[in-house]
Amino acid sequence: METFEGFLREEQIGHYVLLRIPMMHETSVFHVMREHLPENWTEFYMARSYHLIDPVLRNMVMTHGFYRFEDAHLAFEKDTNRRGIERLADDRKRFGIEDGYLFPVYGRLGLVGAVVLAAERRSEVPSVSLHMLNAALMHLFWRFVNLSDDGSARLPPTERTVSMTRREKEVLALLADGLTSNEIARQLSISNHTVDWYVNGLQEKLDARNRQHAISLAFRRGLLS
Repeated sequence: METFEGFLREEQIGHYVLLRIPMMHETSVFHVMREHLPENWTEFYMARSYHLIDPVLRNMVMTHGFYRFEDAHLAFEKDTNRRGIERLADDRKRFGIEDGYLFPVYGRLGLVGAVVLAAERRSEVPSVSLHMLNAALMHLFWRFVNLSDDGSARLPPTERTVSMTRREKEVLALLADGLTSNEIARQLSISNHTVDWYVNGLQEKLDARNRQHAISLAFRRGLLS
């Protein structure tokens, strides 16, 4: 956690929240596992029911990758609740949140939560850093889920044993570091086609929908650390 918070300080990202989508027997909108937000922001946000119109949260069901706050707002610029969304954006700035990113987290059954990072000013984080951060945040999220003292917060562990070759482990580790197929091919001195073949095999073994989902499942099952 100290390394994570150190990175946020370096990138001038002062606030964060780890959210888990509630299970069927729970009644809360989101389960907050850990947060560091402006004082009174959460109470203010919920009191105005911003969680019902917030494009940053609503955009999770429209995309499988991480995204910036402003991209989510653009996706809903013609929404019927646009005036409320504009008020939300103004209130965020008033509380000291100018910019941010949301990193969705997927489990075996689909979307299970998200890590939200928020900054006091617009922050230009390099794409490579964002991909590496995304992989690290997936690991952090599952640590909090599995270490939760609340039994209801635990997600059932996967009992299926995954057997991987040395090369598959190498490809998986490089994927988690944010490398593309071209970059992995160059580093391992193999063709792009071979890399894709390994990736497809990993997704099949992990029962993953895509590469990001495979990385998330690998962290959850202890195949990456």
